[in-house]
Amino acid sequence: MSVNKYVEDALKGEHGEAERIAAKVLMAISKASKSEGFIKITSAHISGVNYYNIGDAGLELLNDISKVARFAVPTSINPCGAPVLENDATFSKELVEKQRVIYNAFMKMGAKNSCTCVPYDGLNVPKKGEHVSWAESSAVVYGNSVMGIYTNKEGGISALAAAILGFTPNYGMHLDENRKPQKVIRLSFEIKGAVQFGALGYFIGKLTKEIVGIKGIRTANKEELKALSASVGTYGPQPMFVIEPETKDAEVITLEENQLKEALSKINDDVQPQAIVLGCPLLSVEEMKKLAYLVQGKHFNLPAYVFVDRISFSKLADEEKEALADSGLKIYFDICPSLSYLPETFGYTSVVSNSAKHYFYTKHQSKINVRLMDVEEIVDKYVKMNV
Repeated sequence: MSVNKYVEDALKGEHGEAERIAAKVLMAISKASKSEGFIKITSAHISGVNYYNIGDAGLELLNDISKVARFAVPTSINPCGAPVLENDATFSKELVEKQRVIYNAFMKMGAKNSCTCVPYDGLNVPKKGEHVSWAESSAVVYGNSVMGIYTNKEGGISALAAAILGFTPNYGMHLDENRKPQKVIRLSFEIKGAVQFGALGYFIGKLTKEIVGIKGIRTANKEELKALSASVGTYGPQPMFVIEPETKDAEVITLEENQLKEALSKINDDVQPQAIVLGCPLLSVEEMKKLAYLVQGKHFNLPAYVFVDRISFSKLADEEKEALADSGLKIYFDICPSLSYLPETFGYTSVVSNSAKHYFYTKHQSKINVRLMDVEEIVDKYVKMNV
């Protein structure tokens, strides 16, 4: 059976009511985007999981859909607004109960048993060249740019529909001709660390809406590319960037060091923080191992909250988990640190983080000041030796 035939039959209800609704949603997107039919996907990642984002209406919709829908492909879901598997009295009982209804609806449909904005960190890892339907802007940009997968920057509803049907409209980033950079940024200096790469993403987002290539980041590590992807996805509409591209048919723009410093000044408040938040996007096993090494035998002198992918945390050695626990930081799973009103929940009005994405969302949701520093600098300034 051809892909389009399957979608046509689904529209007639021949594959079930949930598939009919999903096909109707995706057919509307296909017509609006003038897609080249439909393409089979190997995985989906769904946003719209946080109760603060979808409210009671979204909760009821998902609860109803879960009664008839099952996912056709491996599917992961975004972080929540409160703990769903652990008990924590800091969060209101009503919020936790509603968040668990949402979580349980996704579990009933067959989602993977963890909530993460970094599905590529072990939970949901497509192979290079595969077509997927991912929502969550930072994962989309990282997937297209670093992993070499094919996905548009989906919304929660379109990714949900694709997960149920197993197909997505074939347009945009699914077509090679649309993945070429129109502009190339050539760095005139070396950059390093999540903060500088986050500032680069901000610069790109303010410079253009087009896909860009970047020359001068060949040696960037995973943490830096993750920070860049999150920032590009936050400050611009681009679903990807291209690392070290050819410059033959593209406009080349040289980025000077003073320009990046100016960009950073736009997303960095000069404030004395009352708390530390790390994990936007959720920290990987590599980032957690580095943090455990940095805080070994030391203790934070500010309240410190770390948000980590559950799969990544499970890969830490017992002594690493012990070092993190002894440092006084609080570790959370399944929660979005940037869209869950944490300043109001934990009681701080200024924060230090290493994430340009966290700066944007926390500042806009909770109206607080955010200072940006790399993890090494945060530990050096706000961690003291145990006595």
